[in-house]
Amino acid sequence: MYVLDMAAKLDDTADYLCADKWNVTDFPAPFGRKSWPEEEYIKDLDEKSGASLKLTIINPEGRIWLMVAGGGASVIFSDTVCDMGGAKEIANYGEYSGAPSESQTYEYAKTILGLMTRTPNELGKCLIIGGGIANFTNVASTFKGIVRALTDFKQQLINNKVSIFVRRGGPNFQEGLKVMKNCGDMIEVPMHVFGPEIHMTAIVGMALGKTPIPNESENQSSLKDNFLFGKHDIDRRLRGHHFQEAQLNPERGRLHCHSLCGSSLPVRIILQRGGQGPD
Repeated sequence: MYVLDMAAKLDDTADYLCADKWNVTDFPAPFGRKSWPEEEYIKDLDEKSGASLKLTIINPEGRIWLMVAGGGASVIFSDTVCDMGGAKEIANYGEYSGAPSESQTYEYAKTILGLMTRTPNELGKCLIIGGGIANFTNVASTFKGIVRALTDFKQQLINNKVSIFVRRGGPNFQEGLKVMKNCGDMIEVPMHVFGPEIHMTAIVGMALGKTPIPNESENQSSLKDNFLFGKHDIDRRLRGHHFQEAQLNPERGRLHCHSLCGSSLPVRIILQRGGQGPD
């Protein structure tokens, strides 16, 4: 038997391993569409970075723009927008993740804001800056990059009647949320900022006008009172007497933690030798 001819389908998943063997110079854009220059720019940033930066423009005239942290979260946010009736107005899909630097996040945000403010809409537009609770991405650092871009586009955001909705958690998220809130006040653009006190996609309903916007000051107050998100006076007490008691009697220390945190959920204490408390 002799093979006279064959056909094969390739995608670019293993291009970085097999490009020399395939001898394929370029892959066409999916579904026959042409790539936007902004998409190519983000793709170039992504290839030069250890982080992940993705952008696909769906409807440049759309009113709902997404700037979501995390690949899984980006899918959930997009699906939620569609489930709530925003499918025809969703403008883009993308994500930033893998601990991008402040400058990389700035370039990513600047690119999206440039696209968003290019064509005005009399009904205004909304920008959803969302994400879950990060594992290792520095929320404060990435938000500082986004804030720089928002500041640069202050007048364009005002002219396009943009409202911004933020939800994020993770390392240094409180500092990041504070920076974001201050930015909203400074650039005089409606900005609603939330942390893990609300569930991840709650801001989608707010942005689409499907659910009321809660009082942010009350949410932030309840967040600060929650031990799991770092109320400092509780933390200091755990480092002192109650931690020592936990060393002597783990079960008794566990109960003290329950009374301190006001939580009915189990609280785990890490015991260390040498009398040092958790850090």
